[in-house]
Amino acid sequence: MPTLSPFRVLALPVALCLASAPTALAAEAATTVRPVDTVALHSVRLWDGDAPLAKGTAPEDRPHLDVLLAPKEHATGCAMIICPGGGFRERAMDWEGLQVAQWLNSQGIHAFLLSYRMRGGGYERPAAELDSARAMRYVRAHAADFGVNPRRIGMIGFSAGGVLVETMAAKFTAGDPQAADPVERVASRPDFVASIYGIPDRQDGVTTKPVPANTPPTFMVLTLADEAIDPKYGLRELEALRQAGVEAELHVFGGDGTHGRGLHVGDPYTGTWPTLLINWLRRNALLTDRERVPVEGVMTIDGVAMFAGWVTFTPVDDPNLPAASIFYNDKYRKFGQPGHYYIPQKYGPVPGRYRVEVIHASKDFILVPSMDSAHRYDRLSPDAEPIVVEVKPGPNVIDLAIRSK
Repeated sequence: MPTLSPFRVLALPVALCLASAPTALAAEAATTVRPVDTVALHSVRLWDGDAPLAKGTAPEDRPHLDVLLAPKEHATGCAMIICPGGGFRERAMDWEGLQVAQWLNSQGIHAFLLSYRMRGGGYERPAAELDSARAMRYVRAHAADFGVNPRRIGMIGFSAGGVLVETMAAKFTAGDPQAADPVERVASRPDFVASIYGIPDRQDGVTTKPVPANTPPTFMVLTLADEAIDPKYGLRELEALRQAGVEAELHVFGGDGTHGRGLHVGDPYTGTWPTLLINWLRRNALLTDRERVPVEGVMTIDGVAMFAGWVTFTPVDDPNLPAASIFYNDKYRKFGQPGHYYIPQKYGPVPGRYRVEVIHASKDFILVPSMDSAHRYDRLSPDAEPIVVEVKPGPNVIDLAIRSK
């Protein structure tokens, strides 16, 4: 088990209090957390001795992690290292640090709050980059001690911290198997990154340098009202990631979402980004240890192959499992017989129980409307129970023969 530093041991409530929303829309959009028990916050030093580039032995010369583990009863094994912002001059450790850690814990995600070195302590960015790389290696090296899956450790950063995590996504290195320090034997590559109102270094103001294909999956949030970050940089980064085939998602919010607002608690619109991040993590199967599997089958409505529509698999027992869906159109059919759908492994469900819904969108591909509206079917017949299937390891064949009457 990692040695706990005597810096501080605090008891913190994990539940994040939110102002009541004035409307139903605000209530739905606000960041919500599940109340959980208090946890102990411990500090662990990243290096036992002096850190590289250290100028002294004061606390600001010793980068460390504050460890907030999610309660065991709903921990997912996923972890995130948090890099607060502050222009590399200071660190917003409250609304871009502890509040974020508490919210992540409420979602079953272990949180590691990084106190990296900064200009306020006499350090330039190379020291902060060393600290963030070491933090990733440290958590991965001690993953078993923390109850973390070493293949599901990400980083989230705000403003300058967002710049830092995107730098880590671009400048990671493999571990040195010959290193005397076991922490240095593991890789510093994040398994995913989330950049909240930050921009990557690879942009020179006009263009974006190519993105390596092994860049970690990337989630980005920007706002049109941000006076510090022009959202065009996010658009350029998204295109560079797309060109490299990297899983990426960008959200650009309008309204009054100016710079440096953390979780945007109280904003019913921009404040939805934490929910979007959790959805993204689920969609990419980062909140479960189970491996995705492919699913295929034939969909018929009253004995006729469905022409166009959706089939959707939604987890029943564990909301952290990824949902899976595919749009089928017989005119552009590529696999099998009419009505044959196929969800590849990359986007498929994982083993477990799933509720299945079929949405029949059209009877034909013509200019004149062929249906009054899309029809939803969650049962094989009107008097049957809802469709629930057991997705098993390996390829799955699940036919859906629906009777509308």
